[in-house]
Amino acid sequence: MNDHTANKRIVIVIGMRLLISKVKGFANLHTGNKNWYLPRDRLIH
Repeated sequence: MNDHTANKRIVIVIGMRLLISKVKGFANLHTGNKNWYLPRDRLIH
């Protein structure tokens, strides 16, 4: 019984971490694209 609840807890924690990392990844992509490409475009043009 204890092992089952522990496994459920681990799955929930891993799922939350994956969701958070995905959200952070998307946020980093959006902010990263703005920070990376805008200065480069200005430098190139």
